[in-house]
Amino acid sequence: MLDMISNHSTLAFQLPFGLHKRGRVLVADDQPDFRLLYRRVLGLEGWEVIEASDGREVLQLVIEEVLDVLVIDHNLPFMMGDEVVNRLRELDFDIPTVLITAAPEARKLALRLGLDAYLGKPFSPSELTHAVEQACRARASMIL
Repeated sequence: MLDMISNHSTLAFQLPFGLHKRGRVLVADDQPDFRLLYRRVLGLEGWEVIEASDGREVLQLVIEEVLDVLVIDHNLPFMMGDEVVNRLRELDFDIPTVLITAAPEARKLALRLGLDAYLGKPFSPSELTHAVEQACRARASMIL
């Protein structure tokens, strides 16, 4: 099954019977193992997962795809996560975002960027799903 999963692919397996599709999430991390973790955890929660491995790919995919949430590692090649977030805002893209970083100042960075949620590495699968839900709820409450 791992051979079936590649960049820019959508969820490579069927959702369990009765599980509804929640939306589309773009996960951005330069480490393939983390992207696989995001894909499996969020896929089992009903999310259709799209992957990016660097900041330029994130910008391209946000422009090309209809997305519901972005999960982005701070330390990406070609463009750091905060640079990507700022560039998306310059382009008038407003998408619920979860920042993931191993940096000890994760909370401070997320607040400075005005992001919806953040996670410090390492994290558990339940913390990932909680952060994605938190980002979506925060954005939904801003619209109301």
